Amino acid sequence: MYVHYLRLLPMLVLLLAASCTNTASREECEQACKHQRQLQKASGQEDLSGGQKQGSAGLKRQLGTLEKVLAGELSRLDVEQQGRLEKAASDEERERIKEDYDNRIEAKQKEYETKFEDIREQIDEADDSTKEPSAVKEETAELEDARVVSDCADQCLERETSRDKITCRVRAANLEQFKACR
Repeated sequence: MYVHYLRLLPMLVLLLAASCTNTASREECEQACKHQRQLQKASGQEDLSGGQKQGSAGLKRQLGTLEKVLAGELSRLDVEQQGRLEKAASDEERERIKEDYDNRIEAKQKEYETKFEDIREQIDEADDSTKEPSAVKEETAELEDARVVSDCADQCLERETSRDKITCRVRAANLEQFKACR
């Protein structure tokens, strides 16, 4: 009875060996990951992970929005002042109302000016970071590429990706073909 099982043992070993050799090696995974990174760069879909600061364009939009909010606040105060001036009985009361609203408008402008200065400083920092020397930018990009490729290769090995899938990915001409590999 055990003789029948002994006959199956060599076949099981061969099947296990065949299934293990079908998984891609680290070098093959790295090659596919480098190719994926190149395709991402070529299509403009780079994976920009990491805590990067908001770009100056976004900050400029935020500055414009803040200016509109301030204009709305000042307009609201002006309308409120006009309403109170119409109800004022004497010139003395009108002068007091004008002085009160002038002080409120000045306080509101000072409040927003500090916010404007903070955003302008952030815009300057963002602009300065884009003027970074090209050698430093290239080195940083190379380090980022190496990190991304290494992480990708680690995931490839953890998922036990097949050689067929890796071969398909390396031959892919664009990201759509790369993602379609099964």
